[in-house]
Parts: sequence; structure tokens; C-alpha cells
Amino acid sequence: MRIAVLCKKDLRAHPVGSWLAGHDVALFAAQPPPSTAGFGSVEVFDDWKANRAVDLAVVAAHRRRPFDRIVALSECDLVRAGELRDLLGVSGMDTRSAVAFRDKVVMKRLAAEAGLATPEFARVDTVWDLLDFAAGRDRVVVKPVDGSGALDVTVLSRDELTAWAAARRTPWDSSAGLVVEQHVDAPMVLVDGVMAAGDVLVRMVSRYVGTCHGLVAGLQPLGVVGLDDDDPVAVRAAAYVERLVKAMPGPQEPTSFHCELFDVPGEDVVLCEITARTGGGRINDQARIALGVDLERWSCLGQAGITDLPRENAQAAAGFVLLPAPGGRVTRMPATCPVSGVVDWRPHVVAGQRLERTRKASALAADVLFTADDPAGLVPVHDEVVRWLGEQIAWDLR
Repeated sequence: MRIAVLCKKDLRAHPVGSWLAGHDVALFAAQPPPSTAGFGSVEVFDDWKANRAVDLAVVAAHRRRPFDRIVALSECDLVRAGELRDLLGVSGMDTRSAVAFRDKVVMKRLAAEAGLATPEFARVDTVWDLLDFAAGRDRVVVKPVDGSGALDVTVLSRDELTAWAAARRTPWDSSAGLVVEQHVDAPMVLVDGVMAAGDVLVRMVSRYVGTCHGLVAGLQPLGVVGLDDDDPVAVRAAAYVERLVKAMPGPQEPTSFHCELFDVPGEDVVLCEITARTGGGRINDQARIALGVDLERWSCLGQAGITDLPRENAQAAAGFVLLPAPGGRVTRMPATCPVSGVVDWRPHVVAGQRLERTRKASALAADVLFTADDPAGLVPVHDEVVRWLGEQIAWDLR
């Protein structure tokens, strides 16, 4: 089988050549692979997201020798890959499906039509859309309609909105590319797994300790801890996602998904968003431990039309903490983390180096993966990790 792989991700952590061994794999990547073994051809592109030369190269390679499948693991490549599949007649997630998992207005409309709870929302094409929606509401959330990683997510009071819109220079004669939503003040739960043909094949439910917005806007550590399958919140979240996946025009092939839900006290869970890719941070590592499933590998194989998906035994409950960078020079960054339960400590910078301020959830100073015998045991480990981070890491912010 001939397979095109579009890869913006670090190929050291995503050995797609090994995963697709035995097939003719053409790699189109944002950075060179550590080895060309396993690839029939390799093309590397800069300015990955905006570079349409990527698309043209896939089309040219297909015309030389047609592809049977196109694999894309990054959120920014969902629509790109869908458009290429439609253009070239290749099986897999089409453009309509990809847009439903990228456009927050489309996904919420589909959820609402299926009778699932969503915040009130509206697409922002003009400044007036923004101001009209905010009228009568104390707080709203404004975000890119196809955003990810909490980039450019803004929580605004009614009084702040006009000044924000003016400062942003929201265009008057073209779509602003934004969605505005009712602000939901509630804890958030995550459902991560693999879907296919309207069914959830595997999933795990976790909860945030903190928020993605707090990580980026408030520079606060963000924790994720797994929940018991029979936890009432996990039961509600899993049931919601099963209905949502059936309502979405999803892929027929196994594909990873990441869903975020608000757990509104006294009510059902409410949709924040769902996307057809593996969650960020250490979610894939968490799934390897808690489910015995490599979500990225399953998604790669599934999109390639391969149905033999390897699974190992689950090992333990798992969680992680993401540490943002305030911007400045790191004066103290330990090489190891002694907290009991920590299985992987990854500083992204060493003492003496400078690091830009975190503006997206993927731009971090460090992350910590930890385990416990059961989900209840994750909470004290999380709390100790956060305490240790606060004591051991220091910055010169000048």
C-alpha cells in the first residue's frame, strides 16, 4: 500500500516509518526525520502551516504514483488532508468531516442538533456580531473558530469587550474568524480515545486541575488526572462523547479524538470542543500507561487503513502537570524530580537559558508524568509535584 504521511510533529517521538513498516511511505514533514529508513521518499518544508507547497507536492507525488491513503496527525493538517483526499479520490476523512472537527461553530451546531448541551455561541463575522452577542451577558469567551492550545482565547466582561475589539482591529468587511461563547464557570473534564464509524473504540476520562486558559493567560501550572470509569463525572462524560461521536460526520477509520467538557454543577456536562487528533501535553503517554494504547500509533495505522491495532496491558492510573514559562532567564531548573510517583520529568530548558513567555499550551518550561495505583492516588502526587515545582524552579524575569 502506498501512503502519504503529513507530519508536523517530532518524528523522534512519532516513528511513523516503523509503524507503517512494509508499506511504501512518502513522508512530507516539517523537519527531517532522524533516519530515512522506512520511507520511500522524504520532503521537508518550512513554514509548515501556511506553506501550500506541501499540498502541491502531495498532488505531484500522487500523479507520479497514486496514494492509497493519506495520514495526518496534527490538528492543523485535518482540513488540508481532507481536501487532498477529496481532490485525489483517496479514502479517509473528507473535508466536510474535517471541518466539523475544526470549526467550533459547526461542531457545536451538530451537538445542539443532537440534543447535547452546549454553551450559547455565535460566529463573529463583524464587530456587531460580537457586541450583539455580549449584550445582556456579564462575561463571554472569544476565540479563533479553528483555534487550538488555548491560543488567543480571551475571557471578557461586557465592559471590556468594546476596547478589546478596537485594539484587536477586527475587520469590518470580512470574517473575523472568531467564535464568541457564553462563559461557563465550571470544572473541565477530558475524554481522550479512538473513534471509528460513529463508535468510540477506546477512551479514558480525566479532569483538569486548573484550565488551559489559566496556563496561558495566568501562567499557572495545569494538571490532568485520570478518573475511575465508575466515577459519576466520568460516566456522564463518556456517555456524552458516545452520543457526540455518533452525531458528528466522523471518519470511518480508527482516528484519535480529544474532547473537552464543562462539568456544570447540578447539570449535565456541556461541550467545550472536540477534535479528531490526539490530545496535547502528555495525554498520549497517559493513555499508554492507563489504557495500554498508543493513541498516535492507532490513529496513524487507522488512517492508513490498517485494522490490526496493537494493545498492551494497562499498567496504572496516570496524570501529568504542564509548567508554563513566564518569560525570562531560568536561574534554577533541576535535572531530576524526586517526587514519589513521577515516572518522567522533562525540563524544556536548562539553567542559564532564556525562554519566551508561554502563549500556547504546547510552549512550556517543563512537564511531569506521574502514576498511582488508582485514580484517587493521583491527586496527592499531583499536589506534591506542583508544590515541588514552585519551590525548585526559579526565573530572572528582567
